[in-house]
Amino acid sequence: MKFLPIIAFLASIPLFSQNQYFIEDFSDEYYGKVYVNQGSENEVFKQGKIIIYKKKTKKEIIKIQSEELAFEHNEKGAIKTNTLQLPYGEQSVLIYEDFNFDNIKDLAIQDGQFSCYHGPSYQVYLGKTNGFTHSPEFTQLAQEYCGMFQVDYETKKIFTRTKSGCCWHQFSEYIIENDLPKVILISEEGSGMSTTGYTFDTVEKRWNGSIMVKTISKKLLIEDIEESILLRFLLEKNSKEVVLFTSEIDKLNYVFTNKDGEIEFDYAVENSDPKFTLSETNTEISLTFKNLDATYKIYKNKNDHSMWISVTTGKKSYYNKADAESIQGKISVLKSKNLRNVTN
Repeated sequence: MKFLPIIAFLASIPLFSQNQYFIEDFSDEYYGKVYVNQGSENEVFKQGKIIIYKKKTKKEIIKIQSEELAFEHNEKGAIKTNTLQLPYGEQSVLIYEDFNFDNIKDLAIQDGQFSCYHGPSYQVYLGKTNGFTHSPEFTQLAQEYCGMFQVDYETKKIFTRTKSGCCWHQFSEYIIENDLPKVILISEEGSGMSTTGYTFDTVEKRWNGSIMVKTISKKLLIEDIEESILLRFLLEKNSKEVVLFTSEIDKLNYVFTNKDGEIEFDYAVENSDPKFTLSETNTEISLTFKNLDATYKIYKNKNDHSMWISVTTGKKSYYNKADAESIQGKISVLKSKNLRNVTN
């Protein structure tokens, strides 16, 4: 009976607990080990350290401490390397690839879960003929975005991505100059950037050789305003689109898009006090509005039932006919709507 306390103590130790794992076969010159702190062996995120050794001398060359390591291993305790399922899939604790296109492989070593949405983050070491040098610049790309960056060996470019919720994403593109990543494109997109609530916005900054040039494009989110659309049609001449809809409960708005759905003119954005006039004669029913020195007129010909839009500036008028098959809604519906910025 006096041996029972010893037996009970041994039974309390997990039979399969392990605190040392091997990172092998990723290099002819180096190998690695992951040491997990006692007590966190069975946790999803483990406390521990990653150490890289030189094979010939078994000398430690890099050590990374971490509060949250995430990895998978086989029954022999060996850890997979170079797993990189982008953008948000599995990413291994060690990536051994050429990041700066100098034909020498580099190391990215997981240091925790510091990237977006508690994703994996890395410390990056550039390979040299005599070892590795830590790169703060490449490390930043593996810390401040969503997981490890992507490397394209054909174009010799690096790509990062990040997001916030469902409605904002950022994509960046880099080239390598003097062993440093240089951003040449930053693209932000999403409905979360919209100030109106009915557009999907893209803000792009692109390097033109001397400066970053900013461009902004907005697409109308038709699916979000579908129930508010009163009249919509394509122009017969160029497939551009006219859309009349209520952007607020009791206010009318006009948006004109190109054939790709990008907004060329948003009346409520261009004019802080958009006003419309609805008129009807024996031959037509029309809606007119003004912006700066231009007068717009959307009208239906009662004789042949054709739909038109005209734009008059000074003494010149430009007429565009609607594609009859594309017309959705009716201009006459405005007569029964109590819209505070439409007068009869």
